[in-house]
Amino acid sequence: MVGNSVPSGILLSSSFLNPNFRSGRSMVGGRNREFDETEALDLAMRVFWKQGYSGASLASLTSSMGINKPSMYSAFGNKEALFILATEHYVQTYTAHHLGLLNQDGMPLSERISAYLYASAKMHFDNDSPPGCFFATSMTDAASGLLPEAALTTLTNTQNSLRDYLLQFFEQEHQSERLPDKISPKVAADFLLTLLYGCASMARADGSLSDMKKSIDLALQVFK
Repeated sequence: MVGNSVPSGILLSSSFLNPNFRSGRSMVGGRNREFDETEALDLAMRVFWKQGYSGASLASLTSSMGINKPSMYSAFGNKEALFILATEHYVQTYTAHHLGLLNQDGMPLSERISAYLYASAKMHFDNDSPPGCFFATSMTDAASGLLPEAALTTLTNTQNSLRDYLLQFFEQEHQSERLPDKISPKVAADFLLTLLYGCASMARADGSLSDMKKSIDLALQVFK
């Protein structure tokens, strides 16, 4: 059984992991909007995922979302606000589910880590989504100083929360004597993050999922 909850460290705002977040059509001034905000946000997230913050123009965002600029501003705010919402949406849609795989009952640690890494790799190489990872793409902009302050803060807090979550997870595994003594919780957390970002980079560099799975299999030997 996969746990449905994620420790509070990964929850960066009250909207995270809320299944009702901006769902359905909303009301403004007593009138229904003529588009689904969740669907539009998902489409915007994919533009940021593929092009990064700096590469995503308002024209490409609104065209992908199927709305005009006034509708975007009314529903989501400016580009920076939309990026922050897209980041939260990515966490809610992908990150939380993948982290849940680490907490499956009755499975050895290596098998839970395997499920987590395979699910992440499958997403990175999925033809129905942009290659790689939303965070890996966005951190390129962050490193280049191309993210506005609020967007950078959101991205940084999200990354720190993911790292803290993994550290907390491996500390619990260490206390339960399921993590090999030769591996410290911090090293294990950093190791997983390195694998994730490496996988995302390989996906954007036209690598193959089959080759990535072989690398994951090799990495998993550490936890056996």
